[in-house]
Amino acid sequence: MSGPGDAAGAQPPDGFAELLPGEAACHRRVEDLLLGSFRRWGYDEVITPSCEHYHTLAGTCGEEAFKFVDHRGRILALRPDVTPSIARLAATRLAGVSPLRLCYRAQVFRSQQQEGWHEWGQAGAELVGPGGPGADGEILALALQSLQELGLDSFQAAVGHRGLLEALLEAAGLGHQGQARALDALRRRDLVTLKSLLGSGSLLGKLVAHPARWSAGQLLPELENQLGGGTALMEIHAIFAMLEAAGLSHRAYLDLGLVRGPAYYTGMVFDIYAPPVRRALGGGGRYDRLLQAFGSSRPATGFSFDVPALVQAVKEQCPLQAGGRDYYVVPVPGREQAAFACAVRLRRRGYTVELALDPSGVENALAWARDRGFARVLLVGNSENSEVVLASMSRPPGQGRPAGIH
Repeated sequence: MSGPGDAAGAQPPDGFAELLPGEAACHRRVEDLLLGSFRRWGYDEVITPSCEHYHTLAGTCGEEAFKFVDHRGRILALRPDVTPSIARLAATRLAGVSPLRLCYRAQVFRSQQQEGWHEWGQAGAELVGPGGPGADGEILALALQSLQELGLDSFQAAVGHRGLLEALLEAAGLGHQGQARALDALRRRDLVTLKSLLGSGSLLGKLVAHPARWSAGQLLPELENQLGGGTALMEIHAIFAMLEAAGLSHRAYLDLGLVRGPAYYTGMVFDIYAPPVRRALGGGGRYDRLLQAFGSSRPATGFSFDVPALVQAVKEQCPLQAGGRDYYVVPVPGREQAAFACAVRLRRRGYTVELALDPSGVENALAWARDRGFARVLLVGNSENSEVVLASMSRPPGQGRPAGIH
């Protein structure tokens, strides 16, 4: 058994990350910007428990959960996904509210590592109550618009539809077992098995044999000719029309072979990718049957972002400007209390201020302030204060030098 001083105890458990000050600030900044975007679309933030009753997750994502037994003998699980928690909340305590727009930021935990990790952050939005393409179009547009507001320029959403995929598999002549095998092959991206099942004559087979990013304008007419319409095709038409109206249609393409991991998706689904990140930044879709586990038949649609993947994309494409530190306040010996009071007044005016607590000399203080990214150093002396400008103020509440800081 290892103790706190042992080498094994000096590192976090395998698959669980700890973020240092700059990294943590970047993650929080991305989350704050996302939540701000969600709120502007009318989505209210909720905070759900880190664990759920294990039976809540059974049939959706329970096989990926860390399970444990509490002091009452109940089997609980750390949440591997936030959507089931939102579904439980929407079906119980918020059952009378429709439409219900909720958003969140949370940590998720999975026993099976994803990209080497057991734990990571998610941020997402869920729309409960309305069915049909209007809600799906809003959710997809919100996800894409949020990424634009983060400053990302190079990203696209692969958009599919469970109903369209099933119709294409049926049109390819596959029975129930064949469709199940094809869906499993698509989920695992096993193209060899998929091609052997579909052959080369079906439309889906052609798309798999010649993968490309197909626009809605390219594929929808062909789908109409082959399938003769249908609800799923109408919904895809409407969703892409909404993206066109929002000026976001160039951010999405049709991927008729898209199968998302969780089993609860029933209609439109999407994944969003951005170079050079190799995994999806996030995704989601419609899950009309998930609330039935809690006694509700309400339709729902939503998405979540993988925050670490999103932070990686942001760092590559549009590095976030650090929040910045405004003032480093340095007292001369004997003026410690005056410097403390000065720092308090500056913070009340909205500045970010750090107080030097150890005497180290002016040159050392300036070097420390530069390394930490401060805009200015304020030297609090016996008679008057002097200010050294190191950079432009990160977020000045007013113009010029603040009044009343002596």
